[in-house]
Amino acid sequence: MNKIYTTCIALCLYVSSHAQWTSQTIPNFRTSDVDIVDNSTSFIIGNQGDSGGSTLYRLGNGANLSVVKVASTALYKGCHFFDAQNGLICGLSEGKELVWRTTDGGLTLNPIQVSTTELTYPTDFTFVSNSIGYLFATSPFSGSKIYKTTNGGLAWQIVKKEEEVFIYDMRFLTGALGHRLTYQGLETSRDSAKTWQNISSPIGLRSLFFQTEQIGYVGNNEGEIFKTTNGGVSWSLIMKIPNGIVTNIKFPTSSIGYATISSDFDYVMRTTDGGVTWKMVYQSASEAQIFEKIDFLNENTLAVVGVGFAYANSGVNSNDAKKSTLLLSGKDTSCSASMKLRFDLTGNAPWEIVLKDNKGVTKNLTATKTPYDIPFTPTELPASEYSLIPESVKGAGENSSNVVGGKATLVPIEPNVNFKI
Repeated sequence: MNKIYTTCIALCLYVSSHAQWTSQTIPNFRTSDVDIVDNSTSFIIGNQGDSGGSTLYRLGNGANLSVVKVASTALYKGCHFFDAQNGLICGLSEGKELVWRTTDGGLTLNPIQVSTTELTYPTDFTFVSNSIGYLFATSPFSGSKIYKTTNGGLAWQIVKKEEEVFIYDMRFLTGALGHRLTYQGLETSRDSAKTWQNISSPIGLRSLFFQTEQIGYVGNNEGEIFKTTNGGVSWSLIMKIPNGIVTNIKFPTSSIGYATISSDFDYVMRTTDGGVTWKMVYQSASEAQIFEKIDFLNENTLAVVGVGFAYANSGVNSNDAKKSTLLLSGKDTSCSASMKLRFDLTGNAPWEIVLKDNKGVTKNLTATKTPYDIPFTPTELPASEYSLIPESVKGAGENSSNVVGGKATLVPIEPNVNFKI
């Protein structure tokens, strides 16, 4: 099956009540993060769909997209740029947790190794100044680590290590005060990430944004956004999109904020009154487009990056009119340890399916019904990624030369979040 990744990079400029969007498309690319530096420069990182490796892009003036750096063995996850020349990228490369530092706009990336043992996935940065910042690394199978820098990312010290904690998001307001989302819910730290205390909050949280110690917003897997004005002692429901997932919340000012909602289509919502009312300002072009990350420069300039999935014919070679079509999809239904590949098959049962994983091990399967699911457990999935290459699928009455091309990659994902491959 040919699987095409597309990322939609959009800058939104508001003039009075009118919104103007410009967009760019990168074929076969899955976006990890975006950072707007100034009115003319944004950086986008992500990973290639089929060929592997990662790429750093530079977006100039919202329209001029150029490749800055290609890394064939790296998996970029998060980025933070101080200006158009100086920045940081985090991720994995050859079994190492790394931070890459650049002083020339990404043309040169100098690796800073942060860990080699008990591998987790460096995920994102949160900086409170040009000197002080945090990095969290997390994995459903290896727990999490929190690192801190006091010199702008030149060196990192581990300040917290937890074996059974998966961090969805983490943001610090000062060098000492921060908030994070984990399996246990919303938590706060007042001692530079050394200890964390649970805050009473709604269930199923997916995103967070605190403006001050007292004023904060959280979104959940039910399409709901809640606001607190007393540090989490109480919460008020301020928006609900039925059957939606609130994937991001950002507030450039005390009154103007944005949220991305994943539903049948994905939406960008905007408020100008601190969350009292919300208005949709952008909708995805199709159900296949997913908004994953947002960043703002100011109240009028917003970047949204995401990924769209287009499924082509499976490429089964057969003169038989009843040739099979293979569709790969996945969903985490209960917890991060639960993953599955789903085969939607046409033709006559039973189907003989041959798969080869990234270790070269062949799997021979017989499907007697459609859809047919293959579950996975943590023992089968390493911390970084697990790949299955469909080699053939043959339905009853079809010849044995049916070959399916393409590659499906599973990565550790968060609980209760739809996952498509």
